Amino acid sequence: MAAYTSIKSGDWDDPTVWGTASYPSVAGDTAAIGHTVDYNVVSTIELGAITIDSGGLLKFKADLTTKLTLGDVDLRINSSGELRVGAVDAVIGKAFIADLIWNTTGDNLKGIYVASGGKLTMYGDPDYYGAVDNSVLAANWTAGKIFSMVGDFATKWAVGDQITVHKGAQYISYSADTILCTIASLTLNGSNTDITINEAAPGVTFATGGRVQNVSRNVRLSKLGASTVIGNYNTLRPRIYDMNVVANNNCVMSNALLTGFYGIESLFNFRFLRSIIRNTFRGINSGSGHTISGAVYSNSNGINSGSGHTISGAVYSNSIGIYSGSGHTISGAVYSNSNGIYYGSGHTISGAVYSNSNGINSGSGHTISGAVYSNSVGINSGSGHTISGAVYSNSVGINSGSGHTISGAVYSNSGGINSGSGLWITGRLGYDAAGTVALNTFDIGFMSSVTAVEIYLQGAKIPPAGLVFRYRNDVLYSGNVYSEDHGQVLGEHIHYAQFGTCTRDVSVVRPGGAGSSIKIEPLSLCAVATPIRLYTDPMPGPLFKFWLVAGVQRILNVYIRSLGVWASYPTAGELYIQASYLSDPATIARSLLNSTAVMSDATTWVPFSVTLTPARAGWVDVYLYMRKYEAGKGCYVDIKPVVT
Repeated sequence: MAAYTSIKSGDWDDPTVWGTASYPSVAGDTAAIGHTVDYNVVSTIELGAITIDSGGLLKFKADLTTKLTLGDVDLRINSSGELRVGAVDAVIGKAFIADLIWNTTGDNLKGIYVASGGKLTMYGDPDYYGAVDNSVLAANWTAGKIFSMVGDFATKWAVGDQITVHKGAQYISYSADTILCTIASLTLNGSNTDITINEAAPGVTFATGGRVQNVSRNVRLSKLGASTVIGNYNTLRPRIYDMNVVANNNCVMSNALLTGFYGIESLFNFRFLRSIIRNTFRGINSGSGHTISGAVYSNSNGINSGSGHTISGAVYSNSIGIYSGSGHTISGAVYSNSNGIYYGSGHTISGAVYSNSNGINSGSGHTISGAVYSNSVGINSGSGHTISGAVYSNSVGINSGSGHTISGAVYSNSGGINSGSGLWITGRLGYDAAGTVALNTFDIGFMSSVTAVEIYLQGAKIPPAGLVFRYRNDVLYSGNVYSEDHGQVLGEHIHYAQFGTCTRDVSVVRPGGAGSSIKIEPLSLCAVATPIRLYTDPMPGPLFKFWLVAGVQRILNVYIRSLGVWASYPTAGELYIQASYLSDPATIARSLLNSTAVMSDATTWVPFSVTLTPARAGWVDVYLYMRKYEAGKGCYVDIKPVVT
């Protein structure tokens, strides 16, 4: 083992470059580079540390196949030094391979270290894969080693290329829904390409439209002996550590392949262009402002954290595709991950999110315009998302969350919207984006056992036969759904309470009263312990509010008429109005008063009254409770109360 220091520019294997009788070629040899040194060697000898100092350039030959193998050491790039494996105007030619390999014995400790001001430049040749690295299955692949892919790739891709194929169906396992295989032959078949693979057939149907991704590149960085099995993240991994803190484009990996690393730890502006990162622990670990246009697959966390990344490459077959962070712009496909986008805040998601266990798991303030489909759960939870993209063909489209605004189409899911609080829906339920009926098994669920479901529809398009609910009229759950301009009919309003339905009605009105009434229709479990509490529509609050002055007695009358002839009319404890008023002149204490009137026929508008004298001036809140069920029965409430 020897220590070498460059004394002039020239080829790596030229002893005069090092001022000795040899060059770094023995296990453990180190090199310090302060000149332009052209790497022109294929070597499996594990060298020691390499340092590229200020003014130094280690440049891989673009017209040769090269291999640099390192032990458990750093290749360090100091300020104003550069490692160049191809350049934007001099890529590593498609006929050649440039390999950099580490045999690290610790995890995330050695690899490439780029000091602030240092440069890491890598440019493989896009013609290595014909400049087009993905397509889709042209037909179902059900058996055998041959499948058909859309497009002419017979001269673009090559025998020996590694490709991944996704099964194009709903998620089962991130490590099994996509397979890695090697091309044995390619044959043009009309406008499609038939590909034969070396490996055994997958044994299950891969559906038309499943994505096929070429993951071969001719600039390759890897851990020695790294596993490429999908779902294997390797151990004792090298890493890339970039200390640049300004947008200087100092670190660029274009058309490269990174395998078996811990990940890329970069503070700012790392450009990972049409490159592949796979079988790592944290593919892109942290930092801000990174550009990621290549495929990120088979990592524990594909993109771990950071802020303001621009992600246009496919993120797939990771345990977690995009773990966290803020303000990412995600236009690439996110598919076949256990969690596609785990959490974070303020992401702009225009790419398709599909075939994940959870497409978008949680987070806050995401803007989601891309399609979310064929996931076990499309959007699992979170707060304040703006969802304009179509949500379809998921087991559950939108599982829960708070404050989401949903203007897109939610259709063909087993469950459209499972629960939620403060969700505002202006889009389509049970219709696709073109307006064709495409029903959900159920549209809205009352599934939350922790927080009451509160969902608001404003002019939303609903299925022809009406909304289908799940776990409504169930004592284990609670909630309300308010539909304003119901079914896109102006002035039609419906409140779907947990134990009954309250509808704006213009066919039965009180003479001298309002021009419409509220029709209340209890469900079968409406009872003393499980009542309908009538709110304002669409926002929950008291049915009526009055400002009353202190010390003046007032009688509040709300007129109610029966819907149908009851076998046993509700008692005063089963149907009543309740007034809440300020009852203490010195405190904010309130008292409650209930009406005592009852209905006795199906035609009389009965005044349900309370008499009160507020101790302080303030608002009096009036609610209405129904606590009884008979099939086909209910009541009408005049919405013009009378105060005397």
